[in-house]
Amino acid sequence: MVLADDHRQHAQHHLAEIDDHIAAQRALVGRLRAEGQDTAENERLLENLLEAHLVALAHRRLAIDLAR
Repeated sequence: MVLADDHRQHAQHHLAEIDDHIAAQRALVGRLRAEGQDTAENERLLENLLEAHLVALAHRRLAIDLAR
């Protein structure tokens, strides 16, 4: 049970880190847009972060299910 709890905590930490990166990337895209700069690369990175967020959510769900 301890290992499952550790796994769940790690998944939650990873999810929080991704959330922080998403917030920072959204802010950057907004700032670049306001400056009239090309945001294509930054938007692609944001899309990748959003996909990683979905994977991290699934990972956390699995870790929670394993802890039961």
